[in-house]
Amino acid sequence: MKFMIPPQVMAKIVKRFHWRLALADMSRNLIETEYDEHFFAVSAHGPYPRDTQILSIRSIAKILGRSLPAAQYHLEEHKELVLLDGVCSVCQQASSELERELKRQRDEVGGGDLLVVAGNTSLMVATPCPSSNLVSNSFP
Repeated sequence: MKFMIPPQVMAKIVKRFHWRLALADMSRNLIETEYDEHFFAVSAHGPYPRDTQILSIRSIAKILGRSLPAAQYHLEEHKELVLLDGVCSVCQQASSELERELKRQRDEVGGGDLLVVAGNTSLMVATPCPSSNLVSNSFP
């Protein structure tokens, strides 16, 4: 008996695979500062694009080549800043090139609006992502 994967399921698998490849490529080529790393971790953990899986903190840490606590720190820091100030000042300082590439890739695989989301399944904080205005491309 031959098992066939329905076309719509295969399309979702391909989208997820493409999204992960794109994230890995962006992490190698576009992350130059701690602000970029923070923005990337928060964006990759968010519930988008549609039909792609939300990346676990462990997956984000692997893509970034960082420890699990380092990846968790970015998400916790983001959650606290958004809860306290209503906006994440770290995300605002990320590279506009990284932001544009994340949006382009998200649109390519069927994503919607660019949102910055942080947290885990017990608490999700969502806010529209402000425009980036990075002054320096070096770590502080």
